[in-house]
Amino acid sequence: LQNFQEEVTNRKAAMEEDVRKCEAAESHNADLLEAAKIDSDAAKSKLGELEMELAAVVAEEVKQKGDVATTTAAVKDLESASVKAADAVVSEQAQLSAFHAELLD
Repeated sequence: LQNFQEEVTNRKAAMEEDVRKCEAAESHNADLLEAAKIDSDAAKSKLGELEMELAAVVAEEVKQKGDVATTTAAVKDLESASVKAADAVVSEQAQLSAFHAELLD
């Protein structure tokens, strides 16, 4: 009977030790989970910041493309105006030459 009681006491102590180890592991796991949640929240926050930065960069790029398109259109308008002006100068020179020729006659 005494051997049985000792065996029960030893097994009970071993089980209690196992329970303490499990509780310690559970507490450690809870701490790790909390740390992971904090890291996850920080990563989500950083992702939000990066998404905002990306949106700003995309908006700036769209604006620049619009500016480039506007500038390109203005350059084309200037080129067209320049060609018209050159044609007008040639025409004016031709008229002046013709007038000059009439005066000489």
